[in-house]
Amino acid sequence: MRNANTISSDKYFHCKANCAATQRGEGGKDAARCISNTREWFDQNIKGDPASESAADQIANRYGRAQGIASPGSDCRQTCAPYRPNGLPSQY
Repeated sequence: MRNANTISSDKYFHCKANCAATQRGEGGKDAARCISNTREWFDQNIKGDPASESAADQIANRYGRAQGIASPGSDCRQTCAPYRPNGLPSQY
């Protein structure tokens, strides 16, 4: 995500990571949920991000996990296209 350095790409990468982890099975889904929840707790309570930003991130996280379960063989880049910002390089 940092290498992409593209404005508004955060939600896309949240979705993509959760989708990819969930496609690896139940353990991946559990890990994605745990990491996402911990990250959002940290962002709110330590970094001071607003709750609205964490809520939006969690929507993208849940979408990625749900799509990873529904379509375990799909390309998460395409699955998460609704979150993909204009100008994001094609390698992402």
